[in-house]
Amino acid sequence: MTTQNGRCVICGKALSEDNPGIPILGWARDLVGTDGIAHYLCISRLANETGYARGATPWSIGRPHPALVDLVERRVLTPCRVFEPGPGHGDNALYLASHGFDVTAADISPTAISILRARAVSLGVSLNVIQAEVIYGLDSLADQFDVVFERSFLQTLPPQMRPRYVQRIVSLLRDEGQYVGIIRGPRYPPPNTQPYAFSRQDLTNLFERHLTILEITPTVSGHGENELSFWLTRARPKR
Repeated sequence: MTTQNGRCVICGKALSEDNPGIPILGWARDLVGTDGIAHYLCISRLANETGYARGATPWSIGRPHPALVDLVERRVLTPCRVFEPGPGHGDNALYLASHGFDVTAADISPTAISILRARAVSLGVSLNVIQAEVIYGLDSLADQFDVVFERSFLQTLPPQMRPRYVQRIVSLLRDEGQYVGIIRGPRYPPPNTQPYAFSRQDLTNLFERHLTILEITPTVSGHGENELSFWLTRARPKR
């Protein structure tokens, strides 16, 4: 299936500069079940819902990421207000909440939200969980958070959407806030579809206009291997 008259093949609505179309490729194509051009948000929503329905969630590592645990244990991060985009099954959000952090998590997938709410109830953990489009929504949450934490969210975004995402990070953070990201490191050859990969220079180029970089340090993916194939990235907003 291909796009017709500049319309998304999933929702049928017009593509635009603000909400551009991207090719449906890679793992997303396997989950969406078609090719062509579609809004990123339509691809993301449908791929996530299909993945949860099939039990195919390669983004889940089944535990809080070791780099996040280390930051908390070393008290680099102490209890504060945290926002997490794309929490998935919620291992990181639940870990932070159980250690005294006030956590708000937002996901585009209704199923992910239902899973996380149920897990929070079963564990007796308090979380604010919302269904939302992180890049285009959330204006009401501006300047409310001390930390924006993400694991593997940026790597789902096509290049044309990344600057808007950085602006969203900055809008959510308070003046002395901090971005903490676990981001997929370089792959050879570089992938042209989700999940994307990033060199240290890629991250520097993306963040340096709006964020002061504190560190870009190699870390593990979290799936169990010891290869340092991801980046722990920390940065503060420039005001």
